[in-house]
Amino acid sequence: MLMIIMENAGAEYAVIINSDNNILNIVASGKHNEINIDLNHKEPIEESLAIPLNIIKYVTRTRKSIVLNNAIADKVYSDNSYIQKNYVRSVFCHPILHKNKLFAILYLENNLSSNVFTTSHIETVNLLSAQLAISMDNAMLYEHLEEKVVERTSQLRKAKEEIEKTHSQITDSINYASRIQKAILPTNKLFKNHFSDFFILFKPRDVVSGDFYWAKKINDNIIFAAADCTGHGVPSIC
Repeated sequence: MLMIIMENAGAEYAVIINSDNNILNIVASGKHNEINIDLNHKEPIEESLAIPLNIIKYVTRTRKSIVLNNAIADKVYSDNSYIQKNYVRSVFCHPILHKNKLFAILYLENNLSSNVFTTSHIETVNLLSAQLAISMDNAMLYEHLEEKVVERTSQLRKAKEEIEKTHSQITDSINYASRIQKAILPTNKLFKNHFSDFFILFKPRDVVSGDFYWAKKINDNIIFAAADCTGHGVPSIC
């Protein structure tokens, strides 16, 4: 789109400045005689030497286009260091509005000729900048979508770690309860000492049994007990 705009407007150099939450960053720049457009940088306008800052700020504040037919001789902007250094002739700086908001700023210049940006050129840029706004908006939506995916993935990873931590704590608690339960169960030695024939069927459904047995010799009597609990609140069995 930037190449098409330069070709149709007669510009030698073009810059797109994106407005994101009122923060202005250069997101694309290029020259007409170059094949590639630089799309890999996101440079704050205050740190850039590639634009006349006072012109950009005026367009940002007023949301009005500026056309300079001979910038190097202009009474207001001729003393700008960028214009002096690059001997800028024709300048067209245009605010791109999208959904009633300042979406971007398009800066065009031609250093070879004066009076380059005619009325017809400006009308053409106005038409193309509307399509440019839509294209940039779609690109930003995709970029934000990717950011949301990364953010959501991070949230899911943290949730997974919390679940694994909780699961580990529960498992440790159950295993601890199992060791205590096994410690209080009577040993086979007790039964062998008093019975010639016996068997014990004890098959816990899970790591810790909800039912357990107990036996003890008191005087001449052997006391048996079978306990039944719900199995809820595993640590309570401790």
